[in-house]
Amino acid sequence: MNEPHLGRVESKKVERASRIFLICGIGSLIILVIKICLQTRSYDSAGFWFDVGLAVVLSAYLLSQRQKLLNDRKDQFIEWSADKVVFKVQPNVAVIEISYSDIKSVMVGLDDIDIFNNDGASYRLDISDFENYDDRMLIKEKFSAIA
Repeated sequence: MNEPHLGRVESKKVERASRIFLICGIGSLIILVIKICLQTRSYDSAGFWFDVGLAVVLSAYLLSQRQKLLNDRKDQFIEWSADKVVFKVQPNVAVIEISYSDIKSVMVGLDDIDIFNNDGASYRLDISDFENYDDRMLIKEKFSAIA
């Protein structure tokens, strides 16, 4: 049975950064291909091979970092329902669901929220990727009300 949602906040900051990395990586590959196609002199000059090597390294770096660093931070959200909170916020890679009755205390900071459970587990939510001021205030208000 689907429970009614009292609110949901999503962050798209990482998706935009990922898109920029992808565009820059593909763009440097395109520039490399154009440079090779428009080369009128011989391919044995050191400057030409330095440019080619630099473009290949830059493209590989941008595309690999996009995959490696940003995937864990994609699709971040916090969702409140009548009896639980569900979130996927850095540094947590997986979706976590916590019932309100299991929460012992909540500490709300400037860029992070610490949740302490009755069983001794704790969760830190880094909300720095939520750029919209109203979203950040909503998150802080909701978690302050839980405590």
